[in-house]
Amino acid sequence: MKILNVFVIFLSVFILIIFNWNALNSYFSQDDFFHLRLLLGKEITDLPSLFIPKFSDEQTFYRPLSRELYNFIMFKLYNLNPFPYHLINLVLIFINSFLVFLLIKMVSKKELIGFLAFLIYLISPIHSVELYYLSSVQTLLSTFFVLVGLLNYHKFSTGRKIINWYLSILVFITALLSHESAAVLIGILFLYEVFCKKNSFRRIVINLLPFVLLLFLRILVHFAYFGISQQQVYQPVFSPPSVINSFVWLSLWTIGLPEMLRDFMTLKFEINPNLFKYYGDYLLLITPIIGIILITVAIAFGRYFRNLNSIFYFLFFSFIISLTPFIFFPKHIFSYYLNLPLVFFAGFIVYPISNLLTWQKIGKFVVIFFVVAFLGLSWQTIQLNQSTHWAAKRAKAAKVILSSIKHEVPQIDKGANFFIKDDPGYPYISQDWGSSSKQVFYILSGSDALKLLYNDLSIKVYYEAIDSEKYNQEKMISLTPFFPY
Repeated sequence: MKILNVFVIFLSVFILIIFNWNALNSYFSQDDFFHLRLLLGKEITDLPSLFIPKFSDEQTFYRPLSRELYNFIMFKLYNLNPFPYHLINLVLIFINSFLVFLLIKMVSKKELIGFLAFLIYLISPIHSVELYYLSSVQTLLSTFFVLVGLLNYHKFSTGRKIINWYLSILVFITALLSHESAAVLIGILFLYEVFCKKNSFRRIVINLLPFVLLLFLRILVHFAYFGISQQQVYQPVFSPPSVINSFVWLSLWTIGLPEMLRDFMTLKFEINPNLFKYYGDYLLLITPIIGIILITVAIAFGRYFRNLNSIFYFLFFSFIISLTPFIFFPKHIFSYYLNLPLVFFAGFIVYPISNLLTWQKIGKFVVIFFVVAFLGLSWQTIQLNQSTHWAAKRAKAAKVILSSIKHEVPQIDKGANFFIKDDPGYPYISQDWGSSSKQVFYILSGSDALKLLYNDLSIKVYYEAIDSEKYNQEKMISLTPFFPY
């Protein structure tokens, strides 16, 4: 059995690489340039200052470990070579997959459930987005620290080794310094105490009090130095219909459906006909696959619903809690936020599925069909992401545009001004979408990409669609970028 497990693990890793090979060869885009530009000119002596919160109009969140420190190291080592950045994201996905196996195995006390959760987590199409969008390293690192914290807390609870409790607290700090959504670890630990350990309320308070105090300190730091963001996309919405809508879409993406469906349909099944026109083949392929998944889940829950124990409910409600940091921001929800929720989704979905293996011989075939169906859905969504997801398309465009600019203007004077003109042949898509220069503005993150390209913080870049009254074109380097698609 162990030899078979090792073989399947290596096979799964191979499948993950093959599925996401195009993502591993993609470039930087938008926020990637922004985060790297903030570190341009910084030296090792500046490292302590990267952890000091600053009043800033540029940064909205405090994530010094996964953003400033990580990008400083990577940029110093590899500059604008994207492959090492992709490789780090890929390695983190591998490591997190193994931690998922350990966590689910430990709480369920069944290796098979941990192994199935490992498979579902590893083959998820969410990872394709994480590999295209390099800035998602922040949530990948946060998930890593949360899982390490959970594992240490579990060891503390079962072995009463105080060192593991201290380690879980320490790791919670690193998680909070990676991404603020790691705050959900407190809720997950509370569920663990209630469902898995069944401790008294007094014991739970004693165990979790340091975590709560650290979170309170983290909140104070955020509001003292950053306040409430005035950006429209970060304005919370608490209306029940909006919260439910965000929750359902995030859940559907966790299952394996693509982000782009949100652009073509509502949860009331109001469907844009262009969905069938442009993506009919995809829908035709995934419909029977989703049918297999739903039927398998229905059979498993139907047969074993009464036998579901507290471990299942711990995993299920942990999934719900891990979604809560994102469901109140309908204008800023993306599938790359789902790395941590995916951990608990994989756990609770395979919990009843694993019981089918005891259902004579047919149970094994049902489980195999279930895993193959997830594999098929993942493959189809990854292929669709390659051609439709904004992270994939903008990374491809950024590489072509910057290569063209560097070829056309190999050297510049310090403090040069660029003027990015509209491509008259660029097709009209919508008023919100805008012209080609507006899209280049987002792809290159304003002036950030060119500042990195020429290693010059004094560069200024103006865009025809953005800065219509702020430029004197005669004194600028005028360029008309063209898109590769």
